[in-house]
Amino acid sequence: MNFQNTSMFLLLLLLSTSVFSQSISRSVISSSGYDGSAEHYQVSWTIGETVIGTFAAGDVMLTQGFHQGEILVTSIEETDPGQKMIAYPNPAHDELYIRVDNPEGLRYEIFDVNGQRIAGEQITSPTTSVNVSNLSPAIYYIKLKKDQEAKQTFKIIKR
Repeated sequence: MNFQNTSMFLLLLLLSTSVFSQSISRSVISSSGYDGSAEHYQVSWTIGETVIGTFAAGDVMLTQGFHQGEILVTSIEETDPGQKMIAYPNPAHDELYIRVDNPEGLRYEIFDVNGQRIAGEQITSPTTSVNVSNLSPAIYYIKLKKDQEAKQTFKIIKR
C-alpha cells in the first residue's frame, strides 16, 4: 500500500468512528408499561421486572430490573437557614453522620416511609455518628428537631 492509500484509509477510519459514536442515556426495557405526562405531572410504570440487581461505583449507581424516577431528594425542608445541617453518606451502609454547626438542644429522629419512628437521640457534638447497620435496606427520613420543632428533614437510602 502506498502513502496516499494509507492516508486515505486512516482519514476514513477517523471519520467513521466520530460519526458512529455512542451516548448513554437512561432507559427502561420491559415487557409492558406506560410513560405519559400532563401539565405538571408525569406517570411512568412498568410490568414484568422480576430480578433486581444493584451495582455501585463511586457516585454512579446502576439498578437493573427496577423502574426508578430521576429525582433523588436528600434534604426535604429547611426551616433554619442560618444553621448548617448535613447528613452523609447517602446512600448509607453501616454508619450515617449528622453534622451541625450548633448542636445545642438538637435531637435526631429516624422514621420509615410509613412515618413510624424507628430511633432517636440527642445530638451532643457537631458531628454525630448514627449506627444504621441494624436497619433493613430501604428509604428512611432523618428529622432534626429543636424543642419539638422540626428544623430539617433528610431522605436517606439505606443499602
